[in-house]
Amino acid sequence: MFRKIDFYAQCVILSAAVITAIASLFEEGYFFMALFLLLPLGAWQIASAVVMTFFSKMPEAKVILKNYWILGIGCLVIFFSAFLFKDGESSDITMIILTIAFSGSFLAALYYLYLYKKEFLHAKSNEENTGIGSF
Repeated sequence: MFRKIDFYAQCVILSAAVITAIASLFEEGYFFMALFLLLPLGAWQIASAVVMTFFSKMPEAKVILKNYWILGIGCLVIFFSAFLFKDGESSDITMIILTIAFSGSFLAALYYLYLYKKEFLHAKSNEENTGIGSF
C-alpha cells in the first residue's frame, strides 16, 4: 500500500512539473515553477531510494538502485559545481551547467520511476514470499 502511495505521489509531482513546463512555452512565468517542482520530487525520490536501499526487505534493492545513486549523486555534484563558476551577475557557463544538472535530474527522476514500477511496485518482500510470520 505504501509503495503505491509513494509511486503515484511521485507521478503526480512529475506530471505537474511536465504540465507547467509545457505551459511555460505559452506563458513566461511557468518555467521556474516547473523547475521548482523538481526540487520536492528530487527530495521525495532520494528519501524513497534511501528507504528502499537500506530498509527494504528485498536484498536485491541495493543492486537495482546502484545506477540511480550514481546518476543522482552525479547530478548533485554538477549542480553544486555550477556555483564555483559564478563570476558576477550573469554567467553563461553557470547557466549551461545548471541546465545540464536539471536535465540530468529530470532523467534521473524518470529512471527512478521506471525502476520503481518495474522492480518494487508489485514486488513482495522476503517475509511475504517465505511465509515467515504467518500461521
